[in-house]
Amino acid sequence: MLEQLKRLQEKLADFFVRHFLYSFRSTVLSFYTPVIVIFILLTGGLSYNLAMHQIEESAYNDIENVVIQTAIYTDNRFEGVLEQMTALANDPDILHIINSRPEDIQPADYLKIQAHVDTVRLFNSSIVDSVYLNFNDGKFVFFRGDYDYRMLGFTYEQYRRIYKDSPKDIYWQNFLPRYGHQEYEQSPEHVIDVFRLIGREGARSNGIILFRLRYDFFEKAFGRSLMDDQGYLMLVSPEGVSTFKYIAPELELDNPAAEQLRASTAKSGRLSFVNAKGERLIAIYDTLPTNKWRL
Repeated sequence: MLEQLKRLQEKLADFFVRHFLYSFRSTVLSFYTPVIVIFILLTGGLSYNLAMHQIEESAYNDIENVVIQTAIYTDNRFEGVLEQMTALANDPDILHIINSRPEDIQPADYLKIQAHVDTVRLFNSSIVDSVYLNFNDGKFVFFRGDYDYRMLGFTYEQYRRIYKDSPKDIYWQNFLPRYGHQEYEQSPEHVIDVFRLIGREGARSNGIILFRLRYDFFEKAFGRSLMDDQGYLMLVSPEGVSTFKYIAPELELDNPAAEQLRASTAKSGRLSFVNAKGERLIAIYDTLPTNKWRL
């Protein structure tokens, strides 16, 4: 009797294991295994996207720091140039020349002007290339620099008709280069000038004080590559976009994007645009306080 009960118990246990417990395990495995797999895939995908987003933001932040630091450095140098120009324009020897008749100007006056101009170029040799003075419609002209001043090619009246809105009568002009895409060459036409106009239109005493800035200053400051040559530094002025190294055509800032940068009311930020190949590019910019150009 005990033996039969024992056998019955064993049969019932075996039946329970085979028909209930095994079926329960199968149900659990068939239900939870896909859930676990999906969860792992979702977690992995989210982790990958988060990591890529962090890497992308880190790259943007690194470039943004380069842009900001370059903007600060460039603007500080521009501010120094403006201070030198203001000091030169207000110098008693300069004012004496402006208010003198041509026949009253003596050789000693030229020597005094030369000393002032040489001082400006000496203490700003890394950024100021040439200094050009033209007073009273060309009756007094003085030039120091590597360029031929005849390349300037303008008169006071021509510039006064165009430039008249600055409170201090100080203006910036960017003469853009003409590059070929196959080979990068420095163009003698790619120069940046800062000048001050003295006197009102039609006044007897008038003049121009012009500093032409060194190309190699910008080449050194802006010539660095970003993101393994997939990025570069540039200046966006009213005249156009200035780069100081060869840029692949597919990375160039097009005219609509440049206009967006000029029209933006934000001091700094990011601008997304699409190139000719349909690729999305990002421009990270800051504004130079001295002349409102975008870097």
